[in-house]
Amino acid sequence: MKKKLPAIYRSDVPKRKVNKEAYYSFLEEDDSFVEEEKKFESEASVLETIEKIFTRRGYPFNVPVQITLPGRVIDTFLAARTKTTLLTMDDEVISIASILKLQIKKQ
Repeated sequence: MKKKLPAIYRSDVPKRKVNKEAYYSFLEEDDSFVEEEKKFESEASVLETIEKIFTRRGYPFNVPVQITLPGRVIDTFLAARTKTTLLTMDDEVISIASILKLQIKKQ
């Protein structure tokens, strides 16, 4: 009463050669992009800091900030923002592109 079932099809899997040599790009030093990366990081950190201030819980005008511009440093509170500018509580309009550094001061 036992029936013999048909054999299951199995294809042979060929062995692959493993690449013995590998290229590690992090071992090579290329300083041509370092300055561009630093500039990008500083711009990103300013935009990220602005985003953090305006999206966190509470009001943005309760957060003391220090804004570094070419030639001067401003200690103030932010009131509002647009795509390209910030408005401070001192009624000063500051272009985001001109900000070198933006830090949140501890209260």
